[in-house]
Amino acid sequence: MGVVIGSEHLPKFGATKEERYDNLLRQDSRLAPVAGGAERLTPVLEYTNYQLVSDRMVGPGWALVGDTAGFIDPVFSSGLFIGMHSAFALADAIRSGSAAAFRDYEREVTHHLKIWHEVVGYFYDGRLFTSFHVGHMLRDNLLMRLAFPHVNKHMGRIFLGAASTSPYSIRLLRLLVRHGLKDEDPRAMAIR
Repeated sequence: MGVVIGSEHLPKFGATKEERYDNLLRQDSRLAPVAGGAERLTPVLEYTNYQLVSDRMVGPGWALVGDTAGFIDPVFSSGLFIGMHSAFALADAIRSGSAAAFRDYEREVTHHLKIWHEVVGYFYDGRLFTSFHVGHMLRDNLLMRLAFPHVNKHMGRIFLGAASTSPYSIRLLRLLVRHGLKDEDPRAMAIR
């Protein structure tokens, strides 16, 4: 089980990462009913860069789902989508019971996480905001007025969670952030 918590809250749970993790599971009002009596079998891993994708998501008798399989910067609230989507996909793999189904599950979740990393990268490097800015600058252009409803529909799908499930929407986003910047420098809108 993974826990994301601000470092300012950690000292009240203990001095070591193991104490903090164990005490957090026992003391937190939401975690205690689920995992308060659990026995930790492995060392506690701590990450300060909270974006990660696990190298392995399934094995004999275990599977990772949601944020335990991979965690993406929550700038677009992708965690709930990834958690729910991966839970349903894992349920399908379990129902199938075949090794191929579990490999497909792992491949699908890895794909979703990689796409979300890409989208978040466009947010931070300024390409996303720059493409929106250029679209706004060209709003009176006839071609843009015709294309806007289509582009808007697909960008909306991306930021509502369907990013990793719509190859067309992702290709459109890539087109916009690579070729739709109209000589504008995205570094001016980068998040620092």
